[in-house]
Amino acid sequence: MKILLCVILLVAALLLFAVWPGKRRDELRLPFYGRNYAHRGLFGKDQCPPENSLPAFAAAAQNGYGIELDVQFTSDHRLVVFHDDTLDRMTPAKGFVHDMDWTHFSALPLAGSEEHPPLFADMLRTVAEANPATPLIVEIKSRSEYSQTYLEELCRATLAELKTYPGPYCLESFDPRVVGIVRRQAIIRYCYDKARTEARKAQSAPDACPKGSLAAGG
Repeated sequence: MKILLCVILLVAALLLFAVWPGKRRDELRLPFYGRNYAHRGLFGKDQCPPENSLPAFAAAAQNGYGIELDVQFTSDHRLVVFHDDTLDRMTPAKGFVHDMDWTHFSALPLAGSEEHPPLFADMLRTVAEANPATPLIVEIKSRSEYSQTYLEELCRATLAELKTYPGPYCLESFDPRVVGIVRRQAIIRYCYDKARTEARKAQSAPDACPKGSLAAGG
């Protein structure tokens, strides 16, 4: 019962800490100040390398840029990096990204090149290898017809992929529903991970009176 009460109090304290303005929030913003950002990676007017490609993201990280990018789902809910809602401008295909499955989407050439749209996980791995301190601004793409359940899954998938990214990142969206979902999911995940870490520490800590110590008394 005491352990349960301690966990509840810890979660409540962490929730308060997470939403309380002050020095902590300023510290989180610092890595994003005084830096140029490569929108969709570092690419030129000739699309060489093409935007949203792994070489463009690697080039941005290697040259000290922060990166702004967009994530969305394919029809089979694979989380990909792609700016436009539709395929028309950057690929030979037509239609919405969310209407095409990953197998066909990943085979599309970007701007007539040999590069293809990447998974968010592969983009994160590429940037981390090039410069693990690269700050990321990740926009979660949304549309008015997306349901609450769909957005919940989209946000959850994005946060899950970012969990292992070593550098600073922030999430943004033009959809207030997404902002609310991310705020709630991020706080819950943070509190859960923190509580689990504290519980593991408590379980691994030596007893105040180790077994056998009483036998040495007297």
